[in-house]
Amino acid sequence: TSRPPAKVQVPRSKGESTYGKPEIKKSSSTLCETYKEAEEGVNVSVVVSDNDYKVAVLSDLHYPFEDKKAIALVKAYLKDNPVDEVIFLGDVVDFYSVSSYLKDNRKASLQEEIAYAVKRLQEWVEEFPSVEFRFLEGNHETRLARLISKQAPELAGLGRLKVDSLLELEDLGIDFIPTSQDLEIGDMTFTHGTFSRKNAGSSVLGEFDKTGSSTIQGHCHRLALTYKRNKQG
Repeated sequence: TSRPPAKVQVPRSKGESTYGKPEIKKSSSTLCETYKEAEEGVNVSVVVSDNDYKVAVLSDLHYPFEDKKAIALVKAYLKDNPVDEVIFLGDVVDFYSVSSYLKDNRKASLQEEIAYAVKRLQEWVEEFPSVEFRFLEGNHETRLARLISKQAPELAGLGRLKVDSLLELEDLGIDFIPTSQDLEIGDMTFTHGTFSRKNAGSSVLGEFDKTGSSTIQGHCHRLALTYKRNKQG
């Protein structure tokens, strides 16, 4: 089997055509999911049709405030159902300490948040050594850059203060994609998302209207699958 092309590109200019004849595929749509928790851990098995290239998408982990049980379940699933690539779809780190919003009693400092996230990301890489990892920048990852731009613009050009450098992504072998770029794999666009609308599914429809392509997004903390037809179907 051949790996589909993955490309990172600058967002399309306004008015540029995004339509084209899609690749025609035929495959089974049977999906069966079972879940069982045993004393040794969590076992998850899913039966799906065979694909040439498998991608897992994880969004809005918000380290160090992650849901540990949910992440353990995801890891158990991925060990039973290997994938070629894992995409962290933004807001992997909360950067709560540099938030402009009112803060509650959470005490993690910026250094503690970064160190914790680096340790967790390293665990992902070590647990899944054959998987390629990508890290899309989300709005929480841009909190530090916005703070620097507002309070100390003279520091904005320091590479060591960039989020990918602070999180040691290059050393971990994780591909970093900033918000100024799109990620496309095959016919699918992956983005953290810029829309956060009231009704489930309406946010990703906004992304579809913007890009003209099938899209997976995070950002909203709500699960939805929605469809929209265009002239190509």
